[in-house]
Amino acid sequence: MFARWKKLERDIYNQRKEYDLLHNAHLNLEGLDELFKVAQALADGVIPNEYGINPIQKLKIGSKIARRLFGKFFD
Repeated sequence: MFARWKKLERDIYNQRKEYDLLHNAHLNLEGLDELFKVAQALADGVIPNEYGINPIQKLKIGSKIARRLFGKFFD
């Protein structure tokens, strides 16, 4: 799952574009405000559910992640 999100980040996210959107608002670039609003709404829905939708899923996923991290202490 991490690799998939990392690939999406590489393919879509461009720090320079975000900087331009936030710091060059005076340029009044058409459509960027709407794009930002849509992206924010999507992120607001996806991010809270990234590690499971219900408590059981969250516990299972969290346990797997914690087990892997804890295992690295003893490698």
